[in-house]
Amino acid sequence: MERTADIASFPDAHSANQVATLVRENGIECAVQPVLQENLGPIASPEDGGMMYHVRVAHDDAARARDVTADMFTAEWFLCTPQGHRYHPFHTATTAVLLTHVATHGERDPKAREVGHLADLMQQHGWHTVNDAFHEGHLWTRHERELEGAGLADWAHRCGCVHAQPHAPGR
Repeated sequence: MERTADIASFPDAHSANQVATLVRENGIECAVQPVLQENLGPIASPEDGGMMYHVRVAHDDAARARDVTADMFTAEWFLCTPQGHRYHPFHTATTAVLLTHVATHGERDPKAREVGHLADLMQQHGWHTVNDAFHEGHLWTRHERELEGAGLADWAHRCGCVHAQPHAPGR
């Protein structure tokens, strides 16, 4: 049997299935496995037991799956498949992710052309992620910047991203 890796665990199936859907939209096979948790010992309360839902992928896909799901519950904008399904948080997208997006959608799509233009700007300036492109400074001096007169939300809209209200898992 192929080695697997847990990429997320939740006390409810809904959150686990949201993660699994996003992972599958990226072409990564995964499974949601419910596991009954035993009490943790004599000092644990009865509430410490119960069902946990683990999202598991092949060990070789774990790093990519973690990248895809990073910040998915707090992301405001998502890149979408040509069918309109969200598949990657916009702010964590790298140049490689953006270029793959353009290749998938085709350069005839005006929104994909905007994604390609953003990827070009990121390459020119050496920014690793979309978030890096729209923020400058370090820790205490960090502030937002505009690219060509537009902020992150404007670029997300121009690039055809879907807006998703941030929410916490299980809500």
